[in-house]
Amino acid sequence: MLNKPKGISSFWAISRARNTLSKKLGIPFKQIKVGHAGTLDPLAQGLLLCAVGKSTKLLSYLLLSDKKYIAELHLGLFSTTDDAEGEKHVPEYKKRKLSIPSKEIVQNVLCECIGKIHQIPPQYSALKIEGRRACDRVRDLIENDGVASEFTHDEIDAVMQTKRREVEIFDIRCIEYSYPKLRLEIHCGTGTYIRSLARDIGEKLQEGAYLSYLERTEIGAFSVCNAVDYNDITENDIREFDPSVFGTEFSVFYIYNSVIVNRLKQGQKIAFRDLDFSLSENQRVLQRYNDNKKHLAKVLLWDKTEEKSVLGVGEMRHNILIPRKIIR
Repeated sequence: MLNKPKGISSFWAISRARNTLSKKLGIPFKQIKVGHAGTLDPLAQGLLLCAVGKSTKLLSYLLLSDKKYIAELHLGLFSTTDDAEGEKHVPEYKKRKLSIPSKEIVQNVLCECIGKIHQIPPQYSALKIEGRRACDRVRDLIENDGVASEFTHDEIDAVMQTKRREVEIFDIRCIEYSYPKLRLEIHCGTGTYIRSLARDIGEKLQEGAYLSYLERTEIGAFSVCNAVDYNDITENDIREFDPSVFGTEFSVFYIYNSVIVNRLKQGQKIAFRDLDFSLSENQRVLQRYNDNKKHLAKVLLWDKTEEKSVLGVGEMRHNILIPRKIIR
């Protein structure tokens, strides 16, 4: 777990962590494989999940967990990128307003945003537009003042409109409100764009808003309180996965049979008749399988033979265990 500072990309933070490990472990830089998931923009800071070696294959599954953020919104203006880096403008309805929203009005709007909502991704996102990330195209616009750019802001925005998605906001708590600054703690599901949420809150308030500060504080069982700076990372900070870090979305199936472990390593599907459901933990998995009408899409496979570590993830369907991602 890295605590990424503001002002650098997630890729650069990981590169620095690799460099630090290379020096402290005496291993050539190119021989150390470090991956990350849940990219943070250069303007954002906080928790960045990392993995070393083959464990990088499971990083994407950890991002299925809930996340928490501290976000600061600047009211009264919209931004072309929904954050501080874009061009700012005052919305027309704001020009006609004579008052600022009270804390009660702000709280009512925040309550409206809780639950399952639809979001239009921000222009600053990793979504592709004709083969290139939207954020890279926006940076081209800013750096070149629109000269020789393939797309305008309006054209990029039109593409983003077609990529609307459903996300879930579990809670939004107002930490501080002193117009034009609104500081929030946000608990949300996977896939949520906080910049889009900031923009939508500004729209609902008839004020306009953009994201001026963002810190990711939690991903599932991981907290930024336990994260380290990329310059301070050591071998002791590299730990084995624990079933709890995958959250309640996953059912954990424990395998004590080395023959079954080897078959899964080879990518073979396993019939239920060959699996051991006698253990109380595995009985709970079977019960959940039946409760979900005989289907579990997220099963963490835990090797309890001599190696005693995570084997990978799989899926249970029609009385068959299907390996989806095996890391050993």
